[in-house]
Amino acid sequence: MIGVDILLSLLLADEPLRAIDHAAVRTFIESRRTDRNGAGKILVTSGGDYNGDSIADKLVLYTYEHGPKRGDKVYGLFAVAFISETGGFYKVTEVLFVPETELVAQRLLEYSSRGNEIMVTAEKRLPGDAMCCPSGIATVTFSVRDGKVVILKGEFQRRPDHD
Repeated sequence: MIGVDILLSLLLADEPLRAIDHAAVRTFIESRRTDRNGAGKILVTSGGDYNGDSIADKLVLYTYEHGPKRGDKVYGLFAVAFISETGGFYKVTEVLFVPETELVAQRLLEYSSRGNEIMVTAEKRLPGDAMCCPSGIATVTFSVRDGKVVILKGEFQRRPDHD
């Protein structure tokens, strides 16, 4: 188990960025890796003006692969935003970790950007489900409010083939 202090230091952003192009986002994600997980993978990005300054900001959904001891399974689902500040810098928000009680990261079905939101559909474990066999489908919508990545709404239902 990772200690709380270590986990918080991994998830909190501290350095403002000069740009939010693909390379800068990738560098940020890789800088948060640990020896427990493999390479980061950007799933989808959404551009929007999240702070009202007429400068494009970016919301990013990403995941990591497990390390070599665990094969190539997906590890975690994370969302982070890059918000413009004066002087041409971008502030990085706290990283939002999406727990497997919301979505099973290894079983993502669809993800897309719509306006300034990101929608994700994945399998979800419902009460009584075995770890191997989620019986639900969840759709979660992410955005940025008051400088933080938030889940705007989450809906789930039992998979039709599990009724």
